Amino acid sequence: GPKVGPYTVHVQDFEGIALPCLRNVDSRPVLLIDEIGKMEAKSNKFTAAIRKVFNEFNGTIIATIPKPSANPLSLVEEVKGMPNTEIITVSTQNRNSVPQQIMDMIKDKD
Repeated sequence: GPKVGPYTVHVQDFEGIALPCLRNVDSRPVLLIDEIGKMEAKSNKFTAAIRKVFNEFNGTIIATIPKPSANPLSLVEEVKGMPNTEIITVSTQNRNSVPQQIMDMIKDKD
């Protein structure tokens, strides 16, 4: 499989786990995706599924993305640019308060 740094991405194995999780999510109020990154972007099927979920899911999506870099991933840039997207940068200073901040955001949408 393709390499990301020292790691080999086993695309078919990844797709066998990730893709079923992204199907039939309409009945859920919140969807958590960890993560949309370099390794995950090696799968064209995952990329297509993420686009579909972000365009069609009616609930709240919480997803982790990599820190900004000199070579941003196009899928991450797409997600960041979608309407109603809010980026929360986690740091050592705020990491303990982020879970409550996310819960408050979800409650505000109800």
